[in-house]
Amino acid sequence: MFNKMITSILITILIVINGYSDTKIPSRYATLNSLSKSDKLIILKKDPLSIKYIKNPTEEMKLIAVKGNGYAIKFIKKPTEDMKLAAVKQFGSSIQYIENPTEKMKFIALKQNGRYIGYIKNPTEKMKLTALKQNGSSIQYIKNPTEEMKLTALKQNGSSLEYIKNPTEKMKLIAVKQVGFAIQYIKNPTEEMKLIAVKQVGFAIEYIENPTEEMKLAAVTRHGQALMDIKNPTKEVQLAALKNHGYSLQYIKNPTEEMKLTAVKGNGYAIKFIKNPTEKIQLAAVKSQKYSIDYIKNPSIEVQLIAEGKAIILFKKPKYELSNNLIAIKTSNGKLEIKNNTKQFIKVISLAEYKGSDIFNIPTFSIPPEGIKTVFTTSLTKIEVHSLEEKIIFGYAIEYKVGNNSIKSLYKTNKYSINDIK
Repeated sequence: MFNKMITSILITILIVINGYSDTKIPSRYATLNSLSKSDKLIILKKDPLSIKYIKNPTEEMKLIAVKGNGYAIKFIKKPTEDMKLAAVKQFGSSIQYIENPTEKMKFIALKQNGRYIGYIKNPTEKMKLTALKQNGSSIQYIKNPTEEMKLTALKQNGSSLEYIKNPTEKMKLIAVKQVGFAIQYIKNPTEEMKLIAVKQVGFAIEYIENPTEEMKLAAVTRHGQALMDIKNPTKEVQLAALKNHGYSLQYIKNPTEEMKLTAVKGNGYAIKFIKNPTEKIQLAAVKSQKYSIDYIKNPSIEVQLIAEGKAIILFKKPKYELSNNLIAIKTSNGKLEIKNNTKQFIKVISLAEYKGSDIFNIPTFSIPPEGIKTVFTTSLTKIEVHSLEEKIIFGYAIEYKVGNNSIKSLYKTNKYSINDIK
């Protein structure tokens, strides 16, 4: 009783989800037969398989359906030869739904995909060869294939060796020359076969027991990341892999500096597999691929310049002095100090700090007689530079008044190297 209830509930859920009515017609097609002929044709062009739900479709409707989707032939009773032909032209696999297809239809299907020979009863020798030339693996659907058929299959797809019983040495060699992965279907392959296989596709080494050093080198020289399938590779094999593909670095435990450098020179993005890369490695990476900077934490100025043509650095106040007999300005350890050399109050009316192309204005303040005022400004400011030789402007301009005397001014900027201000 319980199982029947569960079954009933599941059926109800499926009906709701798929929009099926009690007549098993999806709800979206429920009004299809009430539409005009022209509207049905419009729907068929958009949804050829809707032919299934049209009662007594016209010849025109049937032809539009199979031209849009060959599988529509499945829902057409007594299709004409033109409909059958249109169906297999659109989708060769639809030949499985056609009774007594013509020779022409069979060849059209087989030229699309040789595997469709599995849908053809009693294919001729010519059909079999046509199928094998298009897709060698279709040999699995051919009973008692001839020597010629086997060779044809292997030349098209070496992996079709999987479906050939008792292949000859010649067949095995043809297979691994065509695709190295065919080695997995050979029992006790010769050294020659193994070497041919890894030279054709390096990853074939996965299927070789106890490969020689020569095989390992051949494999990684062809496909560097085949290193993942090599146990205890020598340094020579590792370097050969890295030269072929920098990403092979991820398969090396404790790589040397030489290995890291080889990897990023071949593929800058390989830096993402390196913890705490040196600046030399960072530079090599961005020279190989500038966007590899995205994987570098705190890149140096030079690395930024190579990758992006500019660098953002933190500006630290350099050593600076400007003075006369009344007032003295200097920077020390990133701080700005202004000394009053007089015995009167000095009122600083305006003070401007120059940093690169920016000017920062500092609020008015006073300095007592013979006093020193430490002015706190933004000691670290991000600035943009475009070369290591670039000179950065830094300095001050000040307007001040001693006692009740007239306003005086003092101004000087210097040019500093990047090393001076970082």
